[in-house]
Amino acid sequence: MIIRAAVRAGHMIVPCCVVNEATASVSEDLGELGLTVTPWELGSVEDDWISWGTVEEQRASASRVLSETDPDAVLLFLPEPDSSVGILVACAEKDVPTVAVFTVVPPGYPVSPENRARGALARRGRQLWVAISEDNRRQLIDAFGIEASTQIPVVRNGRNLPAAWRDPEPARVDAVRVGLRAELGIPSASRVVLTVATLSVSKGHLDLLNAIPLLSPSHADVHFVWAGDGWERDRLEAAIAVAGLSHRVHMIGYRTDVPALLHAADLFVFPSHSEGYSLAVIEAMSAGLPIIAADVSSTPEQLGHGRYGLLSPVGDPTALAERLDHALSNPARMRALANAALLAGRAMTEEAMCAATLQLVEDMVSSP
Repeated sequence: MIIRAAVRAGHMIVPCCVVNEATASVSEDLGELGLTVTPWELGSVEDDWISWGTVEEQRASASRVLSETDPDAVLLFLPEPDSSVGILVACAEKDVPTVAVFTVVPPGYPVSPENRARGALARRGRQLWVAISEDNRRQLIDAFGIEASTQIPVVRNGRNLPAAWRDPEPARVDAVRVGLRAELGIPSASRVVLTVATLSVSKGHLDLLNAIPLLSPSHADVHFVWAGDGWERDRLEAAIAVAGLSHRVHMIGYRTDVPALLHAADLFVFPSHSEGYSLAVIEAMSAGLPIIAADVSSTPEQLGHGRYGLLSPVGDPTALAERLDHALSNPARMRALANAALLAGRAMTEEAMCAATLQLVEDMVSSP
């Protein structure tokens, strides 16, 4: 999104990323813009675990890329806080204006004293660190031991639903509702609870699975649809079978029709244990789908601290079952929350996110 916005703004872009199967679609998308990815030899995947290499390996790799591309500015999107410290150090050593966006900062994330010192060194250069939520900012400050008064702006994620799904005709909504239930082979009157998330431990699928048997018998018609794929798929499928819930929990894999699924469902549940600023939650809000989400990371901020959906204590299946029972038994209240969420979600646009991010880069370049 940001690269497209930068190209439209007339900037010359040199995209850099690790080139592998996971990023193949990114390279294809960039090719449609006439851009060629500069390969970044960094990290590896071993036994479903991503290793970003040592600090010195990161530093050396980033230095090579910077020497090859000679950029006027660098925009970085970084995973866990200290997984890319060597890159930040390399950018500071090259004295290139850098905006570093930290996309995920889990609560209590441990950053070593050595990496705290490296981070402080990098920030003394022409470098601006950016958070994607207020919680993200607080966690970043705690992780690196940064003074609270330090300038760390917040630029929240944005997401636009496709135009066809912003205000679809009732007949189209009816069609996707019927279609999903037919696909699953369940009664047409069944209520559907949707979760859209990568199949990983941190997304909390097991919390939801353990909550289902605790639901009131009056909600026995409810089916749970999990859209997404990931390393935990086999383990989750086994857990569903052991729980005897294969007839009610449906894993439908990675989907490209998420906006349609949102309109086909009756409730969205997001039990994630840690988030940056969830795009899935923004999409559910923008679709006007009632939401229950774990009270963790930036999610309470996204949901207006309960004004746009129900919040449930993270990692607590019993509490989650109570929220589910309440939501399924009180559709009028959930509709009121969803209507408020719709307005808030549609204000979280891709255009606003891109404009704010690019403005920070332009300000860094123009600052002395």
